[in-house]
Amino acid sequence: MPTAREIADAKIAWLIPVPRSGVGVCSVCHNSPKPGYEKCYSCWQNEMALGGEECDLVVPISLYRIGDQLHNVLRGYKDSPSAVVRERHSLLVAALLDRFLSAHRGCIHRAAGRDWDAVTSVPSSRERQGTHPLVSAIAKVPWLHREYLEDSLGAAPGGAAHNNASADDFGASAAVKGRSMLLIEDSFVSGAKVQSAAAALRREGARVVAIVTVGRVINDNFLQAEYVAEVGGMQPFSFDDCCIHTSPIPGRAGSGGRY
Repeated sequence: MPTAREIADAKIAWLIPVPRSGVGVCSVCHNSPKPGYEKCYSCWQNEMALGGEECDLVVPISLYRIGDQLHNVLRGYKDSPSAVVRERHSLLVAALLDRFLSAHRGCIHRAAGRDWDAVTSVPSSRERQGTHPLVSAIAKVPWLHREYLEDSLGAAPGGAAHNNASADDFGASAAVKGRSMLLIEDSFVSGAKVQSAAAALRREGARVVAIVTVGRVINDNFLQAEYVAEVGGMQPFSFDDCCIHTSPIPGRAGSGGRY
């Protein structure tokens, strides 16, 4: 069986490096805000809706455009009519998480000021039979699955809104109180859903160390398009770098095991 490194590196051409925070880059989600603003409009909306209970450390692994290869993976691992395709894409999602978090746990630790001691993911916003595909992907990464806190988050009746943040969209269990949580999501568009989940965890007494998302969608405004054309086009993606790259802190890491 191939290793996480082999699976992820085979698709590295599908990945686009995420810009670091700075002028012209949102300090939260790494989108492009309007000139003169630190945050993009979506992150500002989430902050207003959640009253400061959102997580301000969002770490995307890769940018992606609607319709490109990574977008197809993030849709297909959940909704492809082919079980073979779902499993193949699930292995890639697992490998990307393993490869990235193994390399950059120390970066997140330093940026957040603490390591995480538990992991959770955002529940589905609609009815879905069986285990959520993201939970199944995480379960393929033994070291990450050992840190996964089962049933720590649940969607409120009626589901969660995708574009309107509200901590009432989710409920967190008492088991999260006092825990330092890593919140994993597959895709980040406006951030309303995952930030609502982060706020629910915080209301229940958890510390949300960071949100890690496999993909962050590119908005085709001129600023982001300029970045992708000038930087993403010239600088190939590397698992040695990330958008919050700092000197690593020794600590637990992934196994890089075979899937």
